[in-house]
Order: sequence, then C-alpha cells, then structure tokens
Amino acid sequence: MLCVKEIKQILREARGAGLKYIRLRDKALSYERRLMDGRAVNYKSDGGTHEQNGNSMERSLCAAADYQTEADKAAQDLSEPYLKAGRLIYLVKNEKLREVLNRYYLYGQSWGRIAVDMGFSERHIKRLHGTALQEISKNT
Repeated sequence: MLCVKEIKQILREARGAGLKYIRLRDKALSYERRLMDGRAVNYKSDGGTHEQNGNSMERSLCAAADYQTEADKAAQDLSEPYLKAGRLIYLVKNEKLREVLNRYYLYGQSWGRIAVDMGFSERHIKRLHGTALQEISKNT
C-alpha cells in the first residue's frame, strides 16, 4: 500500500516530465514561427559584412533544431512516468476525480484552468484532488 506522499511523488514526476516536454516543444515552435514569419532575417544586412556568430537566420535555424532535439528526448522520457501515473490514476473509480488527476498531472493544466473548465471553484477542485489521492492510497 502506497501512502499519499509516495503517490504524489510519482504523479509529480509525470507532471514535471510533461511540462518539460511542453516547454521545449513550444520553444522549438516559436523559433520555427519566427523563421516562417521572416523575423529571423536581417534585411539591413548587405551580405558583405560578417555578422557576429553567424547571421540571424542561421542562429534561429540552429536554435529551432536544438530545441526540437531536446523536445524529442523529453518526449521519450515521458513514457515511464506517464505509465506509472496512469496506472495509479486508473485506480480511481469516480470519473470526476480521475479527470482532475488527468488534467493536472498528465495534461499539465493549472488548478484554476481545471476549475473553470469543470465548473467548480478552485478550492473544490483541490478537495476532489485530495479525495482522489486517498482513494488511490486505499486501492494500492
């Protein structure tokens, strides 16, 4: 039987891995958008002068590729924590309680966003969260 503290640790690892992936993916996408919008191009350059550390297009391409590589690695690192968290969350029978856990730990949503989407107060969402953790503890 797992205690609530151990359950929270497993779920937090999944949330942390998911948020890391989302952050890196969004950073890579922002660089790609900059490239597509033309904001990475230095139109003032005549091409005859050397820009420090390469041109802005080259820097943006490299940054986008680097962030995408990191995001791909973070995505691979997601599987184990998500599997562990999913197994625990599956132990919760009540659909609303399960939804709170899924949204917070697997989808990376904030308490406020969950409360708005589900039509409850943030305080009530946190109560549901606590109830769900207790149920997992009883069922492990």
